[in-house]
Amino acid sequence: MKKIAIRKLNRTQLKKEATKEIYITGKILLDFFGYTSIEELATSRRDSASKKVFYQKKDFFNRSEPESFMLSVTRENNEVRLTGFSDHLPHNVKETDYVVLEAIDTENGEIVYLFDTIQNPNLLVLQKLSAADDETNYDKSRNAKGVIQFSLKENATPKHQNAYWMWDDNSTAEIRAHIINTPITAFFAIRGDVEKKIIRIISANDTFPKLLKAISNSNNSIETQEKALYFIEEKTENGWVRLTDIRPTWLEIIYMNTHIVVSDRDNNSFVYYGGK
Repeated sequence: MKKIAIRKLNRTQLKKEATKEIYITGKILLDFFGYTSIEELATSRRDSASKKVFYQKKDFFNRSEPESFMLSVTRENNEVRLTGFSDHLPHNVKETDYVVLEAIDTENGEIVYLFDTIQNPNLLVLQKLSAADDETNYDKSRNAKGVIQFSLKENATPKHQNAYWMWDDNSTAEIRAHIINTPITAFFAIRGDVEKKIIRIISANDTFPKLLKAISNSNNSIETQEKALYFIEEKTENGWVRLTDIRPTWLEIIYMNTHIVVSDRDNNSFVYYGGK
């Protein structure tokens, strides 16, 4: 029997947003590791019962003596967390990539756990710009211990309304040329509906400093990424009209040669195959 759990990565899990810690959470992990209840989990990562031996999938099948490493599965804040894998991500990992966990039952009755990441060079993610993204919208100070602190300015607004910026990804210049500043057929698959539009994702000819708050807190310094801004327009009988009513904050865009599929990046973010 084989079990496979696939988790879409995001910027939080690469310490570019929110938290200083990387972990995967979800009840999917219970069945993946053979638990029936969250109460069975260890509550400390130092507990030997939390430890699971993993192998990099590529090493496991290509080396006679693959190196193993430990990950921890625990119950924390009443949720299942898998931790310890950040040091085992490839150096070129991006937030548009996927983490793949596999559990394989061997002939001798043991379970082998495999860890892998996969990339899709045809995938991009646009995130709607908010005031909280922009480093210039924060007052910066240091407390008595010299720790940097960020406070969003009162009445801060986005630099542009209905603008988007792009996550770091593995797309090529050729793929971007088919998608950016070029009219293309798009199928919007959002909330169970599919709607066909002719759109173009055009450059706003502007940038902003994206605050990397988690990294800034870890390094105790202001860390940013310069991000280009884009608008999404739809072709109508009256010409090109800017779209302002797209609900998901994260738009996942997959290039399919003749068209693109636009969906909610957060949808089906953790999927599971197999089980008892």
